[in-house]
Amino acid sequence: MMPRLLCVGLTTLDIAGRTIDRIPAGGGTSLIDGIALSPAGTAGGMALVAARLGVPVAIASAVGDDAAGRFLRSEFAREQVDTTLLAVRVDKRTSTTMLTIRGDGERPNFHALGAATFMDLPPSVTTAARNARFVHWGGVGGVNLDGGPGAAPLAAARGAGGRWAPGLGQPRPPAPGGAGRTLPHGPSLHAERGRGSVSHRRTRSCESRRPFSAHGCGCVCLQARGRWRQLFRRRWCAA
Repeated sequence: MMPRLLCVGLTTLDIAGRTIDRIPAGGGTSLIDGIALSPAGTAGGMALVAARLGVPVAIASAVGDDAAGRFLRSEFAREQVDTTLLAVRVDKRTSTTMLTIRGDGERPNFHALGAATFMDLPPSVTTAARNARFVHWGGVGGVNLDGGPGAAPLAAARGAGGRWAPGLGQPRPPAPGGAGRTLPHGPSLHAERGRGSVSHRRTRSCESRRPFSAHGCGCVCLQARGRWRQLFRRRWCAA
């Protein structure tokens, strides 16, 4: 069965510790509430949540041939995420993030670049994008995805009548050579607000939306501490 949703881009292993308000001095140890492992990333996280909601979904990304990569593949399989387009790189480790979740909800983190950052876009991804009803693009910032290559599968998706939306880890203004080349092919943008990013809290709405609107986005939504806020919507795109 053809997946209704195709998620393309960053896939990581998240290692989250809660609650961590301070780092022990020296080699000290602190007891915390818990530690959790989960597939994550702008593509991997979306695929996992969609599968749990009952949406037929496929992931196009890359993991390393290591324990972290095997865990991610196992979890995706358990949640019935199609991993046909999930490449296994023997020359790269799996992208991994450690999150220290504070009592106030902030989550300073440490990230180790890996296979997903350097993933490629074989023709099979373009074919899958053309056949999917929705494409979630989590490839902004990918070494081999920005600068133009990402436009091909997204243009194919839109040409076939599908819908797509990019997801950004940080909603910085789109660069002409990167996200700026892919945004015109999709109607909406989902972004997570963080430090150093375009912030609706600190910037007037019209100023925040201008870089994205100029690149063809019809809708921009920002997320902060688990809450989504629609920054602007130029037009409604029916599902």
